[in-house]
Amino acid sequence: MKLTCFLLIFFIQTYHTKHVSALGRAIRIPLTRIPPTMEILSSHTVNKNSIIPLENNRNMIYYATISIGIPPVKMKVDFDTGSPYLWVLSALCNSPTCPVNNTRYNHTSSKTYQKQKSRKTHTILYGKGWTKGFWSHDTITINGVKIANQRFLEATNVSAVDTKHPYDGIMGLGYKPYRDSINVISKFCQQSEIKSSQFSFYFTHNVSGKNGGELILCGTDESKYRGQLNYVNEVVEKGSRTKQQLSWIIPVQNISINYADKRHTKLPSRIPIRALVDTGVSHIYGPRQYIDPIRKAIIPPGKKVKCEDFHKFPNITFKIGSEDYVLTGKDYLIQLEVGHCVIGLAHIETPQFEWILGDVFLRKYYSVFDAENHRVGFAESIHN
Repeated sequence: MKLTCFLLIFFIQTYHTKHVSALGRAIRIPLTRIPPTMEILSSHTVNKNSIIPLENNRNMIYYATISIGIPPVKMKVDFDTGSPYLWVLSALCNSPTCPVNNTRYNHTSSKTYQKQKSRKTHTILYGKGWTKGFWSHDTITINGVKIANQRFLEATNVSAVDTKHPYDGIMGLGYKPYRDSINVISKFCQQSEIKSSQFSFYFTHNVSGKNGGELILCGTDESKYRGQLNYVNEVVEKGSRTKQQLSWIIPVQNISINYADKRHTKLPSRIPIRALVDTGVSHIYGPRQYIDPIRKAIIPPGKKVKCEDFHKFPNITFKIGSEDYVLTGKDYLIQLEVGHCVIGLAHIETPQFEWILGDVFLRKYYSVFDAENHRVGFAESIHN
């Protein structure tokens, strides 16, 4: 009898492990065969210690505070899924474009700084702008959790793009080709004794600067979204021998525009369209031939955007997997301050992906990033 029970338990555990874990594993399919359906799976609910409050700068940039070194120096960083690098302003930053009033990291004042053999200059390139500096290692603290000997770039020179930004650095949460910031989150989850290494974002509409939302480490905050999270797998780099996943780049089945006069336009493109889910940019970016007609339909060239006219703007629908993600004029109109709005659509040309789903999209839809299973999840945010 005991032997029978043991075999039965073993069979149940083996079946459960084999088949349930398979549900959470990303499906590796070439670009031409991305399935039209999405995975719908439950997700970890996180503890309160893993919730990082965000500040909102005119609905354009969201950032939070971390600490570097011992004694800790508080620094504001932009958490950016569009890049893989972690950098902060250095006390050695002496170029004319270095921000004057921002906090700077001084490694000579930190007891936990790890001196490096080389200070060879490294340059980080962005779509707009760049950052130069040298690699350092020190302790990073997030919500009281210390991550020792973490690599980051001390920025000694930045482009003019970063001169007026409120943040003191960028924590890139992409994982190709480097995993510096992703490893910070993994270590944070391990030390917090949470198995999940997912992270998620909730962004608010708020021109005051406070209560900008939250970054949730090691899981999700179910109180910040409605309904079920829907996951979609990242695309696989076409032609790659090792089938490398592209960091936070997902397939979009189609994009359509519904105008106020009931015209309907479906944007022609290869199927599927590739879109980068990017928390570090304010707009939705797409090819010029698609973005410019939408903008002209919203407002004639030379005219100013009126915040109160959002109901006249067309709806933009992104079909991701089997779900339609609809943005109304109110969603993609960015209010910089009371009475001052801009259209959150702009064009960009990049060979790796056609579209960027920035904060305009991510304010409407709560987002979850799962590097272990190479997927991104969405659900409607509660403030909509």
